[in-house]
Amino acid sequence: MWGSWLDQIQKRLDDVSGLAEQAIIMGGGDEEGEEEEEDEGKETEKVENVQGTSGGRSMSPQPSPEPKPQQGTHGTTFLIHADDTVDGYSLPHEGVALAAAAASMPFQTKNASCFLPATPTEELTGSAVMTAVGGTEKEPLPVVGLPVRLVESLEAPAAPTMPETVVEVAAAAPKLTTEATTPAAVASTGIDTIAQDDAAPHPYSCQQSLLAGGGNEDQLLRFQQVLAEELEVSRLLREEKCCLQDRIGTLEKELRDLRLFKKNALLADPKKLEALEREGMELSTKLGNERERYKLLYEKKTQLESRVETLEKKLAQCALKEEEFQKSIAASHTDCEAAKQHAEELRVFVEVQESKLQQLQRQLTSAKQSRAELVVEHEKELAQQKAELTFQRESMSGALVSLQREKEAIASSLQRTQMEYERRIQELENKLLQANRRADQAEVRLTDHERSVLAPLRELRAALDDVERQKRLLMEEVEYWKGECSAAERSRESEKKHFTQRLADAQSEVQVAHDERLAAEQELQEFRGKHSQAHKALERALERASDAEAKKEQLSIALEEVVRRMEDASSSNNNISTPNSISHVGIGEMTRHSPISIEGGANSTRVPLFQVETTESVGDFCRGSRSRAERELVRQAVEIERLRRVEEEGAEAKRKLLALAAQHDLLMQMYGELQEELQKSQLERPSK
Repeated sequence: MWGSWLDQIQKRLDDVSGLAEQAIIMGGGDEEGEEEEEDEGKETEKVENVQGTSGGRSMSPQPSPEPKPQQGTHGTTFLIHADDTVDGYSLPHEGVALAAAAASMPFQTKNASCFLPATPTEELTGSAVMTAVGGTEKEPLPVVGLPVRLVESLEAPAAPTMPETVVEVAAAAPKLTTEATTPAAVASTGIDTIAQDDAAPHPYSCQQSLLAGGGNEDQLLRFQQVLAEELEVSRLLREEKCCLQDRIGTLEKELRDLRLFKKNALLADPKKLEALEREGMELSTKLGNERERYKLLYEKKTQLESRVETLEKKLAQCALKEEEFQKSIAASHTDCEAAKQHAEELRVFVEVQESKLQQLQRQLTSAKQSRAELVVEHEKELAQQKAELTFQRESMSGALVSLQREKEAIASSLQRTQMEYERRIQELENKLLQANRRADQAEVRLTDHERSVLAPLRELRAALDDVERQKRLLMEEVEYWKGECSAAERSRESEKKHFTQRLADAQSEVQVAHDERLAAEQELQEFRGKHSQAHKALERALERASDAEAKKEQLSIALEEVVRRMEDASSSNNNISTPNSISHVGIGEMTRHSPISIEGGANSTRVPLFQVETTESVGDFCRGSRSRAERELVRQAVEIERLRRVEEEGAEAKRKLLALAAQHDLLMQMYGELQEELQKSQLERPSK
């Protein structure tokens, strides 16, 4: 689009570039008849030089051997032949008016308007601008509406003396006014205005600065309007070129007529020759002025060419800026869509967080209820344990105090944990409220941004920066809470591992205590078996001791009887001699083998019961019995001492068993507390 537009502008500027070349071609036609050939050669050389310097963009008409019909402004047609003869010559009124206007120098501005078509800004593309500036080939553009630039010119000074025919035609022509807007005046004024625009800050620089600083589409439309003005100036210059071409043709015709008149006058009348010479002088003066004017126009044309080149460069830069602006608008639209999508995601995230918060509240209430139930159960268990351990308070006072301290520490830790969780939940609620407010603010900003899509780009960028900052803050908060959750999860895992380790240690300690208790019970059973065996042995020993005491009493009675008998026998048989051949026998054997017969004692001779050695044998028997009794008593005393030691060991084992039972109860209580803590941590884990 921009390339075709620039090509059309280049073509029109090429059409305008032939203006000065045509003006230079008009030089020197008022010399004498004998110098005409030399002047024409010089003009041809000048034209060739000008064509060489113009860079191949000359638009000068090439002479044709055939006659060219030319149309005047008011419909008068004439033919120009190759031999410089004119058929049907009549001076057009507009050509005379242009000659009079061209002689009026310098030009200034007066209130007169040239207009541009009013084209909607939303449809102002490259082809639309070209159509708006130049119109189409079939339908020329009418002059309507929008005022662009004010041009005015001073009234032309009195023109130099012209021939009578030319003066009459000029008098008959309509008078030029500021409303007629002659092409020469408009072109000159347009050139002056462009020079003033060059001196003043150009709108494109303002446009570029505004676009760089965050302008909008209005600035682009303003630049397009300035470009349309430049194109209007180009169009006016093109019209001036056409008018000047017509004027050049008219002047050439006049020159040919004057040459013919001069030739005829030389042959006909010397007075007419003098008149023609005066007229030639006037025409030469006029042509000199025209040369000066065309030189100025050529200089201005070069300035315009440089200006057009700069405008082309600026136009290319503007096209790049417009593409960047379109890309930025598309990027802003995509950012808006992304922001909308992110806002929707944030809304969904907020809803999920609200559902999680409700779930946490439900878990908190259930945890409180379970805690109350656990507290009640714990109190019941404590009451039962207090009822069971009432008899062990004296021995277990230190353990109870330590357990009470541990209980208070656990309760305080539970209370602190609960307060910490409540504080964290409150912080989470506050942060969720802040996130909701930020999401609402982001939605409000997005809504305002949607409403003001055509607002200045600076506000759009500021809103996008705010949205990006909010997004970054929200992402930082999300990352922060992810870190917090991961830290809480790691702490929970570490606490879980710690509780699991403590539980495993407690279980191992309980298992060790249980094994020790089983070993102690087994040892106690062994001690009980040994004690029962010792008790039975003691009973048997006591029975044997009682039997021995009974036998001892019997023996003492028997000894006393024997002693008494011996005393009786010694007192009754002092004179009886006893044979030495009687064998030493025991009293029992004697009594066994020689029983005393009461019935036969009277009939037979009385035999003495004991011999002389009887006292010695009875003493030996008493000493053996006494030693045996003493040994038995020593053995029984040793057995009694051993049984007493066994009883003491059994009592010690009982005491150890009671201590182990107390330790087992304490470990079981600690195991129960650890299980409660583990259950609480498991209940608190879903809440996190």
